[in-house]
Amino acid sequence: MTELKDRIALVTGAAGGIGFEIAKTFAEAGAKVVLSDLLVKEGTEASERLNAKNFETRFIKHDVTNENEWVEVISEISDLFGGLDILVNNAGIIIQKPLNETSLEEWRRAMAVNLDSVFLGTKIASQEIMKRSANSSISGSIINMSSVAGIVGMANNSSYNASKGAVRLLTKSNAMEFSDPSINIRVNSIHPGGINTNMIKNIINTSVKETGATEDEVRSQLEQIHPMQRLGIPEEVAKVALFLASTDSSYMTGSELVVDGGYTAS
Repeated sequence: MTELKDRIALVTGAAGGIGFEIAKTFAEAGAKVVLSDLLVKEGTEASERLNAKNFETRFIKHDVTNENEWVEVISEISDLFGGLDILVNNAGIIIQKPLNETSLEEWRRAMAVNLDSVFLGTKIASQEIMKRSANSSISGSIINMSSVAGIVGMANNSSYNASKGAVRLLTKSNAMEFSDPSINIRVNSIHPGGINTNMIKNIINTSVKETGATEDEVRSQLEQIHPMQRLGIPEEVAKVALFLASTDSSYMTGSELVVDGGYTAS
């Protein structure tokens, strides 16, 4: 079993969906996990559910677009647990609109949540991670949640495509910078396809309103564009994150792991 015993992790956007499953999987592997999100009620309840199973987790309210809050969150984690080893930049949003109907405000919001947060998180958290990883036999790990939309284009998803594509290359740039033994932090990205989360449910609801198709019809269409003919589940992404967080992936940095049922291979 892959282990994260005595490792300290921060997962953003962890109140539900993929983020929660990553936090849960890390906790099951022995890590101390901080869940952060803007959704206070949901995030608090998520942490409490994990702690009820004798895991050691905390929830911190966190606007990932705010630089000062990043500083405060990382400082609080250091005070709570004595450091940080793993960062998962998972928080994200999707705005589905044709380019000509996308406002500048919407564009900037997508960039702030999906891209600026990764820049800020990596910049600020890496300084704390490096205190434990520099010249150590065990590297720190930063995992950025991109998307298949960071690899291939999709109509009516310009801001999502652009932000997730930028996360993909930001990951590789930072991997080059942080691979030096004096820093020793591995940086990798995950690229999920259609995963059965609230984000997919929102996409389905939007399509139902726009096309008049039924929810089952839209879901079936989404399943059929994946060669495995089904949507993924959050646990399938969480297991990949666990691999990247652990020493099992000790010679991997700048990698992009696609979890998409074959979508980008077709």
